[in-house]
Amino acid sequence: MPTGAAATSSLKIHLESLRRRSFVGRAAELTEFDRMLTGNAHRVLLVHGRRGLGKTALLQELASRTTKSGGTVLGLTAPTVTDLEDALRDWLGTQRAHDAGSGTTSRPAMPNRHAGPVLIVDDADTVQEMLRSVVLPRLPATSLVVLATSDPPSPEWEADLGWRELVRRISLQPLDAEAGLALLAQLGVPAADRYELWTLAGGHPLTLALLAPHWSEQALVGLMRSPDLVDQLLDRLVRPPDQRCGDALFVCAHASSVDEDILRHVLATPDVSTAWTWLCSLGVAHQDPFGLHVTPVIAELAERRMFQRAPRRACALNLAIHEYARRHLSTNPMAGARCLGPVRNLFAGHAGSQLTRLWRSSAVVHLWPRRASVGEIDDVVDLFSKCGEPDNAERARSWLMSHPVGLCVAESDGRIVAAAMNVTVTPESHHLGDPVLRRIRDFLDGSGPARPFETVQVLRFVADVDGNRDSPEAMYVAVAAAVVDWLAERPSLAFVAGPFDRRWRQLLADLTMEPVDTADTADLFVLDFRRLPADEWFEFLYERGTRAAHGLRTPPRRPLPLSHDQFSGAVQEALRNLHQPHRLADNPLISTMLVGSSPTPVETLRHQIVSAARSIGQGDRARLLAQILELTYLQPARSQKAAARALDLPISTFRRYLRQAVGQVAEVLWANEIAPPPRRASGPPER
Repeated sequence: MPTGAAATSSLKIHLESLRRRSFVGRAAELTEFDRMLTGNAHRVLLVHGRRGLGKTALLQELASRTTKSGGTVLGLTAPTVTDLEDALRDWLGTQRAHDAGSGTTSRPAMPNRHAGPVLIVDDADTVQEMLRSVVLPRLPATSLVVLATSDPPSPEWEADLGWRELVRRISLQPLDAEAGLALLAQLGVPAADRYELWTLAGGHPLTLALLAPHWSEQALVGLMRSPDLVDQLLDRLVRPPDQRCGDALFVCAHASSVDEDILRHVLATPDVSTAWTWLCSLGVAHQDPFGLHVTPVIAELAERRMFQRAPRRACALNLAIHEYARRHLSTNPMAGARCLGPVRNLFAGHAGSQLTRLWRSSAVVHLWPRRASVGEIDDVVDLFSKCGEPDNAERARSWLMSHPVGLCVAESDGRIVAAAMNVTVTPESHHLGDPVLRRIRDFLDGSGPARPFETVQVLRFVADVDGNRDSPEAMYVAVAAAVVDWLAERPSLAFVAGPFDRRWRQLLADLTMEPVDTADTADLFVLDFRRLPADEWFEFLYERGTRAAHGLRTPPRRPLPLSHDQFSGAVQEALRNLHQPHRLADNPLISTMLVGSSPTPVETLRHQIVSAARSIGQGDRARLLAQILELTYLQPARSQKAAARALDLPISTFRRYLRQAVGQVAEVLWANEIAPPPRRASGPPER
C-alpha cells in the first residue's frame, strides 16, 4: 500500500492527466503562452472573462504545460494580500535554495532566453493592483506571470509604458463550434444533438457542462418540466443577488435585447444601475451594439423559473415588455434604423407559435436585422435577383427609384445574410407593371377601395444569400421589416406576396393574415387594418400569445368599410332611427371612423349626426334645409305634411329639399369619415 503522501501525489498526477486529456479549444491562448515559455518579450499574461467561461481550466492547462517543460509553478486562487505575500516568500525561498543547490546562483538573468518560475493567480481581481505595483517588479527577471480576472485589467497596465511592452491581454470568449462540439462529445451528448446544445448555450463552457448529463436523456423542453432542475441549473449559472436583479434577468431573458432605458421603463424605476451592472457581469450575457441579451438556455431557464415561482409578476413584466416594444416602434418611425430587435419583444412568450420557433431557431438566435444603408442597395438587389421571377432585380430597382420603401437586411458577423423590402403602394405604383399590384387592385375592388387618406403596403421582396425566401434568416428579416413599418406608419392594408411554403403559411396565420384567394396555392395574404386596427391587432396577438393554444384563435374583425353610396344610405337610415337607440345600434355607421372605439357608440353616432345636420345652416337656402332636418328628424313634427305646413312649403318641394338636406348631411359625415387621422407626435415612449 502506498503511503498517504504517495497516494495523494499519484492521484494528483492522475487528475492532471485527465484534465489535460479532456481540455479542448483555446488554441490562440495556448499558442501565446507557449511563445512566452520559449522566451518572447511578453512576461505577463492577463486573462479576463466572466464566470463560467473556463478561466480556471485554462490556467490548469497552462500550469501543466509549464511543469511538462521543466518549469516550476506557484498557483494561487482568490488570494488575499496576506496569502499572496506568504506564498511568494516561501516559493521564492525554495527557488533560491534550488538554484544554490544546482550551482546556478551566479547565473545572470536572461529574460529572453527561457522561462523561469511561473506565477499563476486565479481570481486575481482584488490583488491585481498590488501585484502590478509591488510584487511583480520584485520577481526574478526570468519569471512569467499569468493573472486571471473577471473584470478587464485595470487601465494602468496600458498607461505605464514599461508594462505595456511586457503585458499581453486576452479576453476569454465562449467556445467556438469545434471546441464546443468536442467538449460535448466528451460529455456523452449524442452527435445529433451537439450543435443544437452548443448554439443554445452560446458556447458557454459551464452551461454546456451542466446541461450535458441531462441533455443526453431529454431535450430542453423536457428539462424545463422539472422545477427542481431549473432551480439547480440556474443557481449554478446565475444567482440574482436581490429581487430587482431577478426581475432584470427575466426582462433580459424574455425580451430579445435590453438596455438601461428598457429596464427603467419595464421595471418602473429610475434606478436600475445596480441591476444593469450585474447583468453585464454575467458570463452568459452578451452585449453588442443593439443591447444586452443572454444565451437561449439561460433565457428558457430564467423565464420558466419566474413563471413557476411568481406567475403574476411574470405576467406583469411580460405585458410591460410588450407595451414598451409597441410604443417604441409606434412612436419612433425610424427606431428600426438602429435595431429591429424590439420586434421580437412584441411576440415574446408566444408558446407554440411559428413566431417563437422562428425567433429561437439556431439559425437566427445571433441574427440582428436593421435598415439597409444606401451603399448596400446593390448587394441587396443581387439577393432579390436570385429568387422568384427572372426580372426581380429590375422590378426591385424600379420600386427603390420611385416609391417609398422599407429596405431591411439581416446581418451576421459583419455580412448580410438576408434582406426584405416592404413597399408603399401609391396611385403611380401601377405604372411599374408589377403583377402583384393587379392582384391587390382586384382585391380592393371587391372589398372596398382604399380611401384618399388610406395607405397600402406590400412586403414584396424577400431573399437570403442563397436565393431562398423560406429560410429562417429570410423569414425573420421579412417579419421584422413588415411589422416595424406596420406599427410605425399604420397602413390601412398590409399585404405579403408569395410564393409560400407550409412554414410561411403558419407564420402568416400567427400574424392573423388571411389569403386573398381561398386556393391552397394562394400567394398573396392580407391584413386589413380597417377591420382590425393596429392597436387591437397588437392586443389580440398579446392575448393569444399569453394564452398559448387555449382559445382566441380568430380576432374579432369589423365589417368592411362602406362605399360612398353605402355610407349615404346608412346616414339616411340613421336619421330615420335617430330617436330609437336599439335600431341605431344596428346601423352600419356604428363600425365607421365616426364612432371609432367610443365606449358609448350609439350616443357618439347620434351626436355626430345631429352636429352635422346643424352645421349646414349657413345662408338662406341652407337655413331652410337645416329647418327641414330639424322638423323631420331632430325634433320631428307629427308628419312630413305637418312639417311642410309649418314651413309653408308644398309637400313635393319639401320632400325635394329634404333629399338635398340629407345628401348634405351625408357629405359632411363622409368628409369626417375619410379625413386622415391626426398624426401622433414622435417622442420617447412613456409608461
